[in-house]
Amino acid sequence: MPLNAKTWALWLAASMLYCILTYNPVYQTLLFSTLLAITINYKLPMKSYLKAALVMSIIPLLVNTFLVHSGKTTVYEIPKQITLLKTTIPILLIGGPLTLESIMTGLIMSVFLLNMLTAFQVFNNLTTPDSLLKLVPSRFPSIALLTTITMRFIPTVMEDYGSIRDAQVSRGVRIKGGSRIGRIKNQLNIIVPTLITSLERAFYLSESMAARGYSGVIRASKNARPTRPDKILSMLYISSAILTLYNAYTGSMGYWPYDSLRLPPLSVAAMIPLLIISIPEFLKNERHHKV
Repeated sequence: MPLNAKTWALWLAASMLYCILTYNPVYQTLLFSTLLAITINYKLPMKSYLKAALVMSIIPLLVNTFLVHSGKTTVYEIPKQITLLKTTIPILLIGGPLTLESIMTGLIMSVFLLNMLTAFQVFNNLTTPDSLLKLVPSRFPSIALLTTITMRFIPTVMEDYGSIRDAQVSRGVRIKGGSRIGRIKNQLNIIVPTLITSLERAFYLSESMAARGYSGVIRASKNARPTRPDKILSMLYISSAILTLYNAYTGSMGYWPYDSLRLPPLSVAAMIPLLIISIPEFLKNERHHKV
């Protein structure tokens, strides 16, 4: 069932708000399971993205584990200095206690980042720049146009970069290996032509817009008329956001590993927004649609 772009925007807002307002690992894990189920239901091409997102999510885990030494439960004491060949070498930054609280917080932050990236990727796969342009009020035409052109240009620039890289490799340019300075020079042989190609495309676009009489004024346009399911889901997502704010205010979603490693009991009120966010995974969708 294809949904309106406005409905997906409200879904994204509800998902992001839920992700931001809780550090409870159970809720964060359930949110990730929900987002993953939606990608499966809509048959989204997420395999390569998930690999990159998983690599990125490891960064907060490593940073928090080795650079933050707060917490009461020490797992291992990293020495602040080592002696090598009768020479004392200080271990900067990472020297100190490795605590269970810092590891737990790093894991939660990793899932937190993974959820944010996944939610944005789902939204990006299920909407188009044109549909998002129509969501911007007509009083901001320049911002809407700039955003849409940028979103359209990013995939094209990536394709140009890949084509130029392949062409340089076929000419014998070594992208990997060699000295660091050599690799930087070889990358410049790819980046500079890509930048020139992008600037030429921008000039052609501006000239074609001027030739068609563009004067900076965009007529207001409307998305496809929202269906009854769109209206119902929009109200549900707004209700989900309000309930999430209420749960955060009352503390039913609250958790901080440095205060206690023991997880608080799950709250029924905190699970309701998750159920609303998960609705798209139960909608019948025979093939992937962009709205």
